[in-house]
Amino acid sequence: MTATAGWTGLVSGTLAAVVVAVLGTDVLGPLSLGVIDLKGQGASFVAAGAAFVVDIAVSVAVTLVTQPRPESEPARAGLQPDPQAGLPRRDRGRA
Repeated sequence: MTATAGWTGLVSGTLAAVVVAVLGTDVLGPLSLGVIDLKGQGASFVAAGAAFVVDIAVSVAVTLVTQPRPESEPARAGLQPDPQAGLPRRDRGRA
């Protein structure tokens, strides 16, 4: 999965859950429209399911149309693996 796909999937899934809550009955108080007859725990379950399905669908779709980062490029600029990371502290030359 590309970074763009992860971000867009997360945002899309969250928005899908909010849409279900707004369409539910008395889920968000006066903000709820009552289009879908869901209340309480049922609305939360459907919102979570919608978020999951939309997140996966959007993430897969965006991954298929975006280019992954080249393997030769580090994940973040300036962060290089420490070749001595596994050594005890005294063997690193520090006091």
